[in-house]
Amino acid sequence: MNFKHLPTRNVASQSLFLAGLLALAVPSAPQAQTLPDSPPLHRSSPSPDGNSTGQTVPPPLVKEAVSKEAASIDVPEEFLLPSPTDAAPIIIKGLTEPHKDVSLSLTVPGKVEEIFFREGAWVKKNDIILTLDSRWEALEVSRKKLFWQSKVKLEAAQERERLQGHRYQAQLQLFQSSRGLSEEDLEKQKLQWINARAEYGLEKMTEEEEELGYRQAMETLEKRRLRAPFDGIVSELAVEEGEGVEPNKKIAHLVDPVTCFFVCDVEESQGALLKEGQGVTLAFPGSGGPIRKPGEIVFLSPVVDAASGLRHVRIRFSNATPPAIHPGIAGDLELYAVGSSRP
Repeated sequence: MNFKHLPTRNVASQSLFLAGLLALAVPSAPQAQTLPDSPPLHRSSPSPDGNSTGQTVPPPLVKEAVSKEAASIDVPEEFLLPSPTDAAPIIIKGLTEPHKDVSLSLTVPGKVEEIFFREGAWVKKNDIILTLDSRWEALEVSRKKLFWQSKVKLEAAQERERLQGHRYQAQLQLFQSSRGLSEEDLEKQKLQWINARAEYGLEKMTEEEEELGYRQAMETLEKRRLRAPFDGIVSELAVEEGEGVEPNKKIAHLVDPVTCFFVCDVEESQGALLKEGQGVTLAFPGSGGPIRKPGEIVFLSPVVDAASGLRHVRIRFSNATPPAIHPGIAGDLELYAVGSSRP
């Protein structure tokens, strides 16, 4: 018998149907003689009004045998009821975006001198992507560095201060021991020592100013270099070597596709199934079927948008392991009514 052409029945109908199949499949045994007071193998089932309905009900032993035999029968899928664990998940649509996505520019004008990384290149944090013409700035850095690192004046002032101090101490001892020096000469020697100390202090201040000047020159030079603020891929480069650029105008675009976000908006009833830190399953379209990746809810809006009645959700997931997801594509958040996502 072909089971696939049989209509679908409820649970009671399925049981009666299987019992009938078993009765047809088992050959009837020869009737045995029974004693006069033996109970019949089948008895009529009473109706609600107490009258017999004419339908026979198998005794307990027969029903148990039928149940065991029915359990061993391979029932077609058309007659199986769905399990609660087979319930379809709640699908919430959303979009993906990279963890970091920035446009890069410079604060000074100039002409592009050299490009070190082009579109599609992977860069590390602080790598120089390109530089502007900076010959004058580089010369200024060299000049400031030369003055700062030159310690001639500072060392000479320090030596004069040391010598004048020794002379004053010697003449002070002479004046105190034998009065072999006039008090006026002693005061002059002390004044020379004080002047020498002042000159040394000024030279130290000058040396610190020269260091600041060198650092300022370095900052001016650094403004003509476009550096990567984080690890990522140069997704766009809008200039070429020799081309002029304007201040604060987009030069390049940098993205970090290793860590991504899935953003979506959920109804309040769905938001009740979510909480920050909860693990969820995300599904994305792929050539060989859906690509599923685990994610973690990092933000669940504490308020419901008054216009739409939705709550904003942000889910972080790793895109480091293949197959990689291209940020910007749409995807699905899979939820279950019991509050757990698909493993």
